[in-house]
Amino acid sequence: MIRVIIYCILQTQADTDVQILAMLYSGEWKNQNQIHARVGTNRDRLNSKLDNLKKLKLIRNDWNDLPMEDQKKYMKDHPNFEPKGVKYFYKITERGYESFRKIRDNCLDPDTSRLLRVYEFYDKEGNEVHR
Repeated sequence: MIRVIIYCILQTQADTDVQILAMLYSGEWKNQNQIHARVGTNRDRLNSKLDNLKKLKLIRNDWNDLPMEDQKKYMKDHPNFEPKGVKYFYKITERGYESFRKIRDNCLDPDTSRLLRVYEFYDKEGNEVHR
């Protein structure tokens, strides 16, 4: 019961930021539809959050500006990545990694991390799992 109350309280704009950073923590490029499916907020709010995170230099969306060789190498290394038909791709920056780690490690206990769906970076004992 208390966890449900905590989760409801944490359904804030900060929660949305944490969920976006958690999804991008893998270091892979994700499209806006994938992020929307994970975060589950309305599109306008999501676009606003993505723009704010980009202004803070926590994420980037310069896939189309990458040299073609880098794009081809990434697509070869990530065969499930399909850039056709999608306009916006996002990736976490080094600053985003640092910010997410600070939030996760200093502000969230393992139970709250699980509630916010940041738990995949912890094992059963609450120790960080390195990817």
